[in-house]
Amino acid sequence: PDYIAALLNGYREPPPGFTVPPGGHYNVYFPGHVIAMPKPLTDGQIEYPKRPDGTAPVPETVEQYARDVAAFLMWAAEPNLEARKRIG
Repeated sequence: PDYIAALLNGYREPPPGFTVPPGGHYNVYFPGHVIAMPKPLTDGQIEYPKRPDGTAPVPETVEQYARDVAAFLMWAAEPNLEARKRIG
């Protein structure tokens, strides 16, 4: 989950002198720093349900979305993890 969150947060402009081939995107956490997948998340892309005072319960940022995606994928990979921990 940490790598997935980092990968989703790792999109940047390439440093001076670094050449990104056509169809590639610079990512600081991807091996070789060139990934074919374009940046999938942007700030404000998803609206979380608001509190009664009108504020969001968590920041609507790429960093938060990445943590949420990684947590969901971890749960999807092992939906019984919590039950196993309780039993063990």
